[in-house]
Amino acid sequence: MQGQEVRPRKVEEKILADGTKIPLFEERAPCSQRSPLREAQDWLVREKSKWAISSLKTKPVVVLGAGAGLHLTELWRSEEIGGKIYVIELEAALFHWNQANQSFPQDRVKFINQAELSPFLTEMESALPIVTEFRPGWLWNSEEYLQISNRLLGERNIKQILNETLPEMSERYQIFWRALGTSIP
Repeated sequence: MQGQEVRPRKVEEKILADGTKIPLFEERAPCSQRSPLREAQDWLVREKSKWAISSLKTKPVVVLGAGAGLHLTELWRSEEIGGKIYVIELEAALFHWNQANQSFPQDRVKFINQAELSPFLTEMESALPIVTEFRPGWLWNSEEYLQISNRLLGERNIKQILNETLPEMSERYQIFWRALGTSIP
């Protein structure tokens, strides 16, 4: 394809000082090369602050980018997350690296590859999942990941967002937002 970088075909591995194994593509890593576990923990704290707490127990979570999988481990081990976690990884070599090197409970974490992507996105559009981006893992696929993110989040409107967040608001804010919600077409 014109204008795109040629994607590497081979994944190399790097063992960090703390023993953590991460994948490398032509010296580029889909996560921090200094402190990937810290990066994963910080990512989860940032992402959870954006989500409605009541949604975490029931809604599916779609993660865009597998990275080295450390953020996924943090996510599925989190007690607040009750729904299934779907991981979209567009880079085939990284998809396979994670399958071979990470151990996730199959009833909680499912990886989605390019071949499964179209029917999966159609299914998720009606499920209104929690969508989260692990951008360090996007490497050469930024545009594709942004299109997926926009597809999954683009049709959400203010009423849907209000319905998701109302249970967590104080009573005073609930009254205000309910009144505002009735005036929105």
